[in-house]
Amino acid sequence: MKDILLVGYNEMNFIEYERKMRYFGRDNENFRDFRMCYINYNHVPYTFPELYNEAIRNSNIGSSSFISSKDSFSLTLSTLGSYMHNNGLSFEYIVDFQVEKTSLYNLLKNEEFRSIGITSTFYTTSQPIIEIVKFVRSIDENIPIIIGGPFVAGIIRTQSKEYINNQLHMLAADYIINSSQGEDTLSKLVSCIRDKGNIASINNICYLDKESNEFVHTNIDIERNKLEDNPPNFALFEDSIVDGLTIRTAISCPFSCSFCAFPQHAGDYEVSDIRHIENMMKQIEQIKKIKYINIIDDSFNVPASRFKEILAMKIKNGSIFKWNSYIRCQYLDEEAVMLMKSSGCEGVFLGIESANQMVLDAMNKRVKIAQYEQGIMLLKKYQIPIFASFIFGFPGETRNTIEDTIDFIKKFQPDFYRIQLWYMDKLTPIMNEKIKYRLSGDGFSWEHATMNSKEAQDYVEKAFISITESTWLPQHNFDYTGVISLLHKGYSINQITNMIQIFNKGIYNNITGDNSYQMNKCDFDSFYQKVNEITNS
Repeated sequence: MKDILLVGYNEMNFIEYERKMRYFGRDNENFRDFRMCYINYNHVPYTFPELYNEAIRNSNIGSSSFISSKDSFSLTLSTLGSYMHNNGLSFEYIVDFQVEKTSLYNLLKNEEFRSIGITSTFYTTSQPIIEIVKFVRSIDENIPIIIGGPFVAGIIRTQSKEYINNQLHMLAADYIINSSQGEDTLSKLVSCIRDKGNIASINNICYLDKESNEFVHTNIDIERNKLEDNPPNFALFEDSIVDGLTIRTAISCPFSCSFCAFPQHAGDYEVSDIRHIENMMKQIEQIKKIKYINIIDDSFNVPASRFKEILAMKIKNGSIFKWNSYIRCQYLDEEAVMLMKSSGCEGVFLGIESANQMVLDAMNKRVKIAQYEQGIMLLKKYQIPIFASFIFGFPGETRNTIEDTIDFIKKFQPDFYRIQLWYMDKLTPIMNEKIKYRLSGDGFSWEHATMNSKEAQDYVEKAFISITESTWLPQHNFDYTGVISLLHKGYSINQITNMIQIFNKGIYNNITGDNSYQMNKCDFDSFYQKVNEITNS
């Protein structure tokens, strides 16, 4: 009997998800933002990965060319699984719930587990978790189910007692991990279940009291799991690794941008020392099929001296795998970008957010526009693909500040870009200035002194229509790491861009009001041809 079965990511059936999103109404900002990530073909909604995979199925090339969440192995699974292993606990895992549903069924039917662990990483709604719980319960009604991760921890931290209780009952788990990290709490809980110990003695959990049918919250004891003490053992997962891997060299973020709650969720900022990173990279080199790594540090190139030291070390050791990461553009100089290129950087995510200095200052981005310009020009000089992210509607935003951002995108032409409607998160620092900006509302529905969410979404759509110099990235189950995955399936940046631009024709019709639009056969044949340019060569 194994101690825990870890269940990874669940990308819900998109047809059902699209139907649920329509309940918001076509004029709702949430739905309007959502409709900028999919198209219709044969009267069925498709995200970019789904349409791409449909083209692959039609070509009879083989499933190895599919886009999948399994392309880059999950950091959550490698971290949790390694932590269990290091603490003498046995585990099994499922990477992708939808893809591996049959495997999960067979594991639950044919093997015995003391508990099921479900992570809420990357979720913004409870529905994917509920789907997994119902599936597990349909096979085994009594197995203890544990849910952890930032989504559930965020609910407990930000919502009312009544809302929390309703959500926990909806999730229908036995135990909830209430911690920004959670590895140590999970390990202790799984050990306690194995040893039939006193659950109430474990800190940082909520558990369902069967007699009262109420959730009991235990004491909070903030976890401090140092990266050097808990390195992932990637060899444990070698059979499931395709060709990519996700790693981190830091926890949390050293900045405090006023639109972002990540530091509040992630806890204190911590970076790994160079020796630890070098040992991790040597371990990665031992798994010969790994071609690239996604580094998910919020600011990988901060401090700049450490960043250069890491890249120089990778070059010195002859590590051949490629890498991509989130980068703070203002800390780039020519030496850094030369090292990036020489060490195998094949793409960066830039959180630009705005190209108006007043808005950037309000966001506490600690950057000047000229620094953005210099950083992007250096990345272009060394031919490193750029994905740039922007926000419309932040407090203080006006039509003129938005025009500055649109002009910036047109002038500096990042390979890919995405504009998000500002999301009003109650945990973000800007909420301390609620009175100053006359803020009201929540989530995607808000109003402040200079703009409301409907106006901001209007500008997002107008920008999409007017910007032809850069390619909109349709982000649902696909982001810049999806572009990296396609690079390793043999496509060039130009070919990927062409495929996405054909897809974006459907988005254009979504937002210009032609609700009857379907991607026609000519468009699909053109898309299909782009897919097959490389796969058939």
